[in-house]
Amino acid sequence: MIDCISLIQSVDQLGAELFPDSNHIRIKKGKYLPDSIIASIGEYKWEILAILERDNQAKRAGFMIAIPGE
Repeated sequence: MIDCISLIQSVDQLGAELFPDSNHIRIKKGKYLPDSIIASIGEYKWEILAILERDNQAKRAGFMIAIPGE
């Protein structure tokens, strides 16, 4: 099983960004991502959405997110 946090961090390292949008994941600069990562994002969509939402809640509470997903 893939580690979703590592997947999110790989996306970040490749210069792209993931954003939760209701029940969807928006990818900014997704053209920089290999097809295998895009496929993994789709496969683990719900887990990734939960992590992204948790990060957003922490940001709204005033915390800084240095490493996405952690």
